[in-house]
Amino acid sequence: RPHARGGERQSWTPKREGGRQKRGIRLSGMNLLYTPRELPGSDAASALSPPPHIEGLSSESEREEDGDAAETGHEAYLSTCRQLGITPCGRWARALSGALEDASIPHYGIGPRGAVAVGASLALNECLRSANLSDNRLSADGAEVIASALLANGALQVLNLSHNAIGADGCRALSQALCTAEHLVSLSLAANGLGDKGVNELMGALLEGGAMLVQHLSLADNKIGPMGASDLVRALHDEAGGRTALRHLDLRWNNLGHSGAAILAKGLLAPVDAPVPSLVQLDLQWNLLGDEGAKQLAAALPRASSLQLLALGHNNIGAEGARALAAAVASLGLEIAGSDGPSVLEALSLDSNPLGREGVHALIEGLESAQPSCPIRTFSVNDAGLVPSDRLYEVIVFFGLFFLVE
Repeated sequence: RPHARGGERQSWTPKREGGRQKRGIRLSGMNLLYTPRELPGSDAASALSPPPHIEGLSSESEREEDGDAAETGHEAYLSTCRQLGITPCGRWARALSGALEDASIPHYGIGPRGAVAVGASLALNECLRSANLSDNRLSADGAEVIASALLANGALQVLNLSHNAIGADGCRALSQALCTAEHLVSLSLAANGLGDKGVNELMGALLEGGAMLVQHLSLADNKIGPMGASDLVRALHDEAGGRTALRHLDLRWNNLGHSGAAILAKGLLAPVDAPVPSLVQLDLQWNLLGDEGAKQLAAALPRASSLQLLALGHNNIGAEGARALAAAVASLGLEIAGSDGPSVLEALSLDSNPLGREGVHALIEGLESAQPSCPIRTFSVNDAGLVPSDRLYEVIVFFGLFFLVE
């Protein structure tokens, strides 16, 4: 069917019976996708022209008069789908009926128009705790609707918006959710084309004085470079109260390089000023860190008092970087002057790096010399450039440590 963007900007808010306002989502500043239903006798030009009003979608004043409102997220979803003339997603509707706490509808092609119905349901949601909306072509407009829903309701705790082409514009709307949606624990924005500009927009509310409330944040596969890393660190450092809520940060598949690694090491792992270190897990796989990036991180590890897991796989780290990490590992667990406490790093992954026999030996010697104070319990160097003739081509277990070497 022919369709075009257009129509007046709509504002829709669910109401209780009698016209009293109920918690809801306000859709201001969004151009909805319009699909003509009846086109008999109309020419192509008129069919594609922006309509003055989207058929079936009641205006706010009309809803005030009739007092018609959906009382639950399930009813809001079905009602909004009818108003927009779109087919409801059965799996989403069933989840909203209270049958499930987790709803997963990836690859459904919801789009920004379908996001209006999803947002209306989330604003009144009382049962869903986790929602996977990945790969649904939401775009920046859809992200704005979802962000408004997060601010209107406190039930949803986990949200996956990966692969939705949200971009920097969508991050602007989501920025408030990071420091206002107290219920939201985990947010994934992986593979959304954010870039450094998107990180700057996402951190906007924090840079203006807000405090990070989300504990798990994924920004993987977003072409983030050193500038994005700098904005991330700056936003978290600007928080009042010292300790940020952020515990797990996923930055896989980005373009941080050794410069970005230095910024994160000095700003997040072992900051010299507020906030107090809070990261528990940091994933930096596939970031072109190289030996220089490994050296920057190694220098911060002994003072990283909260970090428990560090993943550095697929970063072209060789024997030189391995020696720097080995020296850092040897001092783990010891009290370092100027730090918030001893390192508590339990797991270090260096999979698929060309460490070679020399690099692996250096790391094992560093771990051995640090015992028994070293907190590391799992150390992974799969695909480290060894060959079957090497004696280390096996799983080695000693001192209670597990060395996974292939």
